[in-house]
Amino acid sequence: MSGVGSSGVPQGAAHATDLPYLFDLGSEGLLTEPGQRELGDDMVVAWAAFAHTGTPGGADDAEWPVTTGIETPVMQFDNPVTGSGVHLIDHRAEHHCGLWDAITPE
Repeated sequence: MSGVGSSGVPQGAAHATDLPYLFDLGSEGLLTEPGQRELGDDMVVAWAAFAHTGTPGGADDAEWPVTTGIETPVMQFDNPVTGSGVHLIDHRAEHHCGLWDAITPE
């Protein structure tokens, strides 16, 4: 997700940077990059579907499997202009969990 900062430095997943994608926030115009509004629309559709039915959906018709004790599918929302839209990711690979699993505390 693209950051919504004014410093010019990418914000990444900083605290509360998702809020302008989900809420109006007084029409401050925080979503200015190409695709940011569309990404916000995808997120709102998925969240609203989840609130209404208990199943997230709607955005790109992406199917989000149920989390079990073993499987933990993660949905990633990318900017549809600069990224690849809404899709499942292997979060363990994305976050290098194998490396962290291999580290043993002393």
